[in-house]
Amino acid sequence: MSKKEVNKTSGKKKKLFLIIVLVVLMPLLSLFSYRFISNKIEDIKAEKFYNNISEIAEERTNYVFVEINPSFVLTVKDNKVSDVACLNNDCVSIYNDIDVKGKSINDSIDNLYSISKEKGFDTSDGVKVKTSDNVSIESKDYITIEYIDATKEKELLNEVKNNEEIKNVSNDDYYSKLWEELKKDSDYGEVYTCNLNDSKELECYIKEDFVVIDKDLLEMEDMVEIITNYPKAIPRLEKIERVLKKFGFNVRTVVTDLFTSPAEIINVKGSDFSYVTGGTAKDVYYTGRIRCGFYKFYLTDLNLLKPDSIPLINDNDDEDDYRYNDEDYTFTRTVIDEDNQIEEAFSRYCNEVMCHKEVRRVELQCKVQGNGNYNWESKETITCQECELGYKNCVYVSCDKYHIQ
Repeated sequence: MSKKEVNKTSGKKKKLFLIIVLVVLMPLLSLFSYRFISNKIEDIKAEKFYNNISEIAEERTNYVFVEINPSFVLTVKDNKVSDVACLNNDCVSIYNDIDVKGKSINDSIDNLYSISKEKGFDTSDGVKVKTSDNVSIESKDYITIEYIDATKEKELLNEVKNNEEIKNVSNDDYYSKLWEELKKDSDYGEVYTCNLNDSKELECYIKEDFVVIDKDLLEMEDMVEIITNYPKAIPRLEKIERVLKKFGFNVRTVVTDLFTSPAEIINVKGSDFSYVTGGTAKDVYYTGRIRCGFYKFYLTDLNLLKPDSIPLINDNDDEDDYRYNDEDYTFTRTVIDEDNQIEEAFSRYCNEVMCHKEVRRVELQCKVQGNGNYNWESKETITCQECELGYKNCVYVSCDKYHIQ
């Protein structure tokens, strides 16, 4: 065969190979292109849906309770104060000087703080604000914010001293309009549903029978089986991610070498929480770290209408307070708060004359490191005590006496 014929045959084989490659790849490329375009369209729809319910939310009226020394209650609609009343006599004494109606809630809090100071009230403790998590209050050094539920809200309203009409706020029309809008959503009823709680507030949750992927997938151990069957769960996870985005949750897909995992990450208070699945709805949750603590929340516990109020559960490996006791040894651990805790270990013994107790104390403080992450820093101290038999009338002594470093 001549060189020309060889080149011609080789060229035919290359063309045939390219045709085979294209035949194999085209369906895959078409599938990926379709999914990419489809997901982009769904993202646009989710953003439009979120904007629609956000506009409706501007019609909701919320209470904001402001305690300085005078104590006030404000009604807020679309971030502006619509009415004000007093919760104590100090407030009543300056009520006619209050001018906050029509102003933004943040400007109004500043105004109430300033007028309280001008009128000679003690403002050294700053401002304590109590409200529902529907209201966004600007964080400042002198402002402490506590988010309360409808029950606490009603308790505080019982303290109103004047302008009793402020108690009669109703959001029935708002919830009715919002609910009608939600029912138009194609995911309503399939992925999530809504109901009115005992306080006549609308709540929406992802359905428990929707959050669990096929149980067969959970029992697979062979990687080939997992790679083959895991894509069956993707459409369900994509719908969950889509719904979360519709309600303003910061959620995203994670793409690895083997898998594409929708709804894999939700960002909470600046931290990424990762998706964990299981065989029941209560085994499906997100877990993550905030500062030095580990937390989790169940997917079915998310009230979709309150993306800024995710119910976090302490997920540390250790209990907050635990004890082991026997005749010669006791160990206790007490957590003081999120950023500071103390661990104490007691070892002790008695002879025929007296008892001795050694206390090892470790103080832990949550501090930011150079890389911006938070970790515990520890400081250990050791103290010793001599006691009468039965560990009575103990007095501190130098640990050098017992050769303890």
